[in-house]
Amino acid sequence: MKKIFASVIYLFLLLSLLTGCNGQPPSNEEPEPESPYLTAVSEKQNFSTKHLKEYSSVWDDEDGLYIYTEQSDSIPYVLIWRYEDVPIGPSQFLEESIYRHMVESYGSNLIDASPVKEHSIGGKTLPGILFTYKVGEYTVESLRLVYQCGDDLISFNAKYIQEEGDTTMAALEDAVKYFTDGISTTEDISNKENTTGKPGSDKVLITPTESSAVEYVKYSDTNGYFSMDIPKGWAVEVGLPPEGIIDLISYAIKIYDPENVDRKMYLNLSCAGSLKSEDARDWYNKHYPNSLGNYPVVSDVSTAGFFSALGEYYGYSNFEVTENIGPTALNGDLLNATAVSTASGKPIQGLFTAMVTDTSNYVLKNMFDYTKGTVDVGFVTAFTVIYETAPEEEFLDWQPVLDHCLASLSFTDNFLSQRQQQWKSVMGTSSYIFNTANEISDMIMDTWETRNTSYDVISQKQSDATLGYERVLDVETGLYYKAEVGFGDMYDNDRYILADDDTAYLTPSSGWIQWK
Repeated sequence: MKKIFASVIYLFLLLSLLTGCNGQPPSNEEPEPESPYLTAVSEKQNFSTKHLKEYSSVWDDEDGLYIYTEQSDSIPYVLIWRYEDVPIGPSQFLEESIYRHMVESYGSNLIDASPVKEHSIGGKTLPGILFTYKVGEYTVESLRLVYQCGDDLISFNAKYIQEEGDTTMAALEDAVKYFTDGISTTEDISNKENTTGKPGSDKVLITPTESSAVEYVKYSDTNGYFSMDIPKGWAVEVGLPPEGIIDLISYAIKIYDPENVDRKMYLNLSCAGSLKSEDARDWYNKHYPNSLGNYPVVSDVSTAGFFSALGEYYGYSNFEVTENIGPTALNGDLLNATAVSTASGKPIQGLFTAMVTDTSNYVLKNMFDYTKGTVDVGFVTAFTVIYETAPEEEFLDWQPVLDHCLASLSFTDNFLSQRQQQWKSVMGTSSYIFNTANEISDMIMDTWETRNTSYDVISQKQSDATLGYERVLDVETGLYYKAEVGFGDMYDNDRYILADDDTAYLTPSSGWIQWK
């Protein structure tokens, strides 16, 4: 009997080892991969959905469930809201309620609204309207979809900067696909601590300005002559205007934003060939037709005179110096100036500097008549010609970006060697010595910082008044924003305050701010 009992015990232990402690055979299956999603919930409106873990979500009592695909409290995002006991269908609700709300909210800033269209998204077919409107300097698109859920309507809103909506639309796809009426989940909840909403002072949307959100990329010249940092998406041109002639003595580089060509930085190492008077132009046209008579005339041999005369070639008119800040270590003045862009027809502001010199060469006006006197047919030359420009109302925002590009410029040893040889063969002397771009940038900034700022403050205030903006300070971060007039009247808060001090108009704006 003891032997039978022992055998039974032995068989039981053996079976346990073979099957595991739960009585099932050991599994050779790999564990399921971790989900890339988090669950976002609305306890107040009793629904949930999902978004990728790199995104964030927050519930707002007035607006609904936000899913931010980049920075919290800013465009782009997906927003979900439940409208309860709505007696009309989704399409009619879009046409009568949401369309009217957008017109009332954005007025003349509403650029376009599509007809109600069916959208296949997240495995569902939902009616929607695509709205396009302006927020500050940005064009924003908002796709509003409505889903029938019993007697309620669920609104999905994907909002993003125009032509930058791929990520937001993918988040919308997930939000619709995983939308669940009711909350019954044991999964990680991304916004559990934020389901009760935020105080009024946090109910803002911040859209970064383009200048504050610049992403730099390294540009290298195809000839191996230079490299520099430029904003992503910007273009680079090499050569003298207007034909783009390239030589190493008068080497010229221009970088600019194709979306707004008034944002640009230009460097020309040596600009030779300007004439000193119209009499000199007439003399060349008479004695050497179709040659030097087309050169520009710089009758005022100074930095201001040079840039005023060269506007046709550089793409502006009505050049006006608002302040001659003073000489730089380059032996040229630094000018804070305005002009009118040839490309856009709009006012621009910029920093301009160049070392301008001239040579004299007096000849007889008429070689057969000494009584006609002489004319100086010598040339005006400018060295290290630099200007940085942007639309007048945003120059102070873009100036640090343009200066960064200049400071990052680096010429290769190959370029410097070839330029030295070319200069010597043409001029018969050693190359003109120019400083590195980083040193040039430091010189410009040292002079720029000593300027009289009163013009910039007055100009920015006038621009704000014309465009309907006001300046707002975030007292917690110290950042300044632009907002539409009336921002400070909408809510009582102690974080975002109106700022009318000079600093607000001399500090680059970090973005556009509006109440949700």
